[in-house]
Amino acid sequence: MNAALPADDPQREYKPESLRDVELGVKADWRIGEVTGRTNLAAYKIWYSDIQTQTRFGGGITLVQVNGGEADFKGLEFETTINPSPWFSISGQLSYQRNRYTKYTETSFCRNQTWRQVPGGTCDGLPADTPINIDHAKGVLTIAPVGRPAQTYTFRPPRFNVPLTWSLRPEFRFEPWLGEEITAGFNIYRSEGETGLDFGPSNFAGVTPFVVQSWMGPQSGLDAYAYQPFTMVDFSADWRRIRGSNVSAYLRVTNLTKELYRVGSADTFVSGGTGAPSANEPRMALVGLKYDF
Repeated sequence: MNAALPADDPQREYKPESLRDVELGVKADWRIGEVTGRTNLAAYKIWYSDIQTQTRFGGGITLVQVNGGEADFKGLEFETTINPSPWFSISGQLSYQRNRYTKYTETSFCRNQTWRQVPGGTCDGLPADTPINIDHAKGVLTIAPVGRPAQTYTFRPPRFNVPLTWSLRPEFRFEPWLGEEITAGFNIYRSEGETGLDFGPSNFAGVTPFVVQSWMGPQSGLDAYAYQPFTMVDFSADWRRIRGSNVSAYLRVTNLTKELYRVGSADTFVSGGTGAPSANEPRMALVGLKYDF
């Protein structure tokens, strides 16, 4: 409930969000000669409606929650494990998704988007209560001052998803030769980058791109908030029940290739006009022992 609105206002109360989805898939165990495997495949579509979003009234002073958005999600997921021999197996995963708003409008005001009030900005010289109408689904932002022509800017609609990821996990088992439960393997993970943003792309509509200096080097505008493609490689090894005892040992090494990529941003754009990207964890190693009672 929006307690700040009058009791007879139709937007005083907002409804719960709702999801409808359909999914088709198959799970199968199979054998070709001596090779065995399991494969899962699924395709889905989700309709997301009555999304609770925020908008402003009263010249930007009152912030309220409304059912302002609709979206659809669709994607494909594939997983498989193949066992070509007693000493080797490989599993993999692939995921593709495409998510987008089909309806999402928001009202803001010049007083709420302070970065537009700088000299030469899109709100420079306009009253603080000048409305800013944002259509996130179509990627259109309109500043509509009273008695003056409207200013219209376009931006890439947010899609808030990683479009494609995949992974491969080969594993080697040395028991056939050594008589001990020793395994070693890799996890190779690939992300093709983020098509959405931490920070709404509408905020950059009509704004002169800025340059951020960081550990990623100079980055301009949306680049400071966009995720880049990366590949991670981890290694693991286990020696279970060493020489028939209750003691097991393990080794883990993450980020084997010292990959460096952005995992998030401190949103300092509103206050300072910049972004502060944060990095992933460095290579790390862990060695441990475990005793089974």
